Amino acid sequence: MGFYEGLLETPLTQRNYASSEKMYGQIESEIRVFLIKQPLILVNKPSLDASKDLLDRWEKARSDHRKNNTYSDADLTIDRANFQGILSAIFQGETAKQMASSPTAK
Repeated sequence: MGFYEGLLETPLTQRNYASSEKMYGQIESEIRVFLIKQPLILVNKPSLDASKDLLDRWEKARSDHRKNNTYSDADLTIDRANFQGILSAIFQGETAKQMASSPTAK
């Protein structure tokens, strides 16, 4: 979420796509690696679906920023909240599943 914090601290006139392109690529690579690993560590279909949704939304946010060459405070705030919600759902779902399958839970 530091990516969004940094953009929110940047004046709107300086939020062009080029200044964020490298970070977009790094984060997208991390998301893709995360997705490759998911079938190995997630056994929860809703979490797998949420992981795919994460990449789809990231690609759309990146594409919109590239097309508009700016990123409004409102869009940044909405996108940050959406990504936090998706990540939270993934981690909570997996934590709940692990707790339910734990020998101490039975």
